[in-house]
Amino acid sequence: MKRLFRWIGIALTSLVALAVIAYAVVFALSERIVHHSYAIPAVAISVPTDAAAIAEGRRLVAVRGC
Repeated sequence: MKRLFRWIGIALTSLVALAVIAYAVVFALSERIVHHSYAIPAVAISVPTDAAAIAEGRRLVAVRGC
């Protein structure tokens, strides 16, 4: 009987250790994916300041209800 409890204890300890190792691996891989950064090239944006663009902006605000 003592031998059976010993083997059950070894099996349960092994399962717990395997679960902890699996959790650590999944956590490390997910952290690597989450914290991955991508290089995005800068794009110059030109903002028109002429009277026609301002009038169109005013119209869009009135239509969309910003």
